[in-house]
Amino acid sequence: MYVGQSANVETRTKSHMREALSQSEFYDWVRGKIENGEKPVIKVVAHANSKKELNAIEKQTIEELSANGAVLFNKTWNARASNIGKYVDLVD
Repeated sequence: MYVGQSANVETRTKSHMREALSQSEFYDWVRGKIENGEKPVIKVVAHANSKKELNAIEKQTIEELSANGAVLFNKTWNARASNIGKYVDLVD
């Protein structure tokens, strides 16, 4: 699982997908899914009006998931409207 934030989910997801072909445990996981014909699921769980609010929501979500035993790759788009949808599923 990965928790992240973005004012533009599609742009951030495309960035992750580009990097997925190259580095890190998170990207190894994404690459493995794609290579196995699977689509990682990206679920939008909150919306915010400012970077400060996004930071608070992300921090709280990470803390809650960690407290419940979720394994996260991190500690700190509109897929339907772009070709990124061939790589991931967006759940709103």
